[in-house]
Amino acid sequence: MSLTQKLVRTPSTSPPGNVSAVALVAADQIRQLIPESDISTTKTGPGVINVVAVIRSGCRGKRLVFSGHLDTYPTGDAGRWTLDPFSGELSSDGEKGRLWLEVEANGKAAHGAHVHRGSNAIDRLLAALSQLKYLEKLEIWPVKEVEDAIAAAMPVSESLGGPGEAAVLGSITVNIGTISGGTSTNLVAQSASASLDIRLPMGLSTATLIEQIKRILEPADGIRHGIVRAYEASWTPPDEEITRHATRLTVDEQATISQDVVVQMVAKA
Repeated sequence: MSLTQKLVRTPSTSPPGNVSAVALVAADQIRQLIPESDISTTKTGPGVINVVAVIRSGCRGKRLVFSGHLDTYPTGDAGRWTLDPFSGELSSDGEKGRLWLEVEANGKAAHGAHVHRGSNAIDRLLAALSQLKYLEKLEIWPVKEVEDAIAAAMPVSESLGGPGEAAVLGSITVNIGTISGGTSTNLVAQSASASLDIRLPMGLSTATLIEQIKRILEPADGIRHGIVRAYEASWTPPDEEITRHATRLTVDEQATISQDVVVQMVAKA
């Protein structure tokens, strides 16, 4: 927890995406916690530094790679936070298939007194976004082992994530993260845009999702869209060697939930 607090207290929001300071913190912490590790850093752009730590077991066999990122999302309006987002204060306790989508709408500007002479881009955008919410109803071909894992972990996942956590893990979710448009209250908006975060579970491919997005948006007048990033949903079966080893190393006799459930949770994560 103290390591997490040190990282949180070192701003690395993107934009601007400068991770120089937090990269130094991360490298220093790894050196302290794992002195035998080999650490290297690579600068790939202004303020962009990758930290690579190699921990050698001295044994032959498979290798495990943890791949993360040092930047974080913007904190937004500081006045809306109940705590300083960079304070690292602990007040309570508490990955994925993903597709990010940008949608742009074009219209024709006009004065608000002569709306008949314009075409409102915001109206077009709202109509498109409304249609995209239907993606949540797409048919999914669930994987039984994943369904079993979610069900087995439900007492723990919902106690931490809140009621509905299990349902979300097995569903498509469409979140409209940002939206903007127009230049003045008394003008018909000439342009508008939105960005969406779509999460997909096992049983649905990004190719299928993109095909449905095109089916919805391409016929729409004045609408353009772009896929920012797309990642397939993934998971590790409970009987995989890495899952069994992770369970063996993290579950002790004092565990309050069964080892089987923990295996399932590790597998889903």
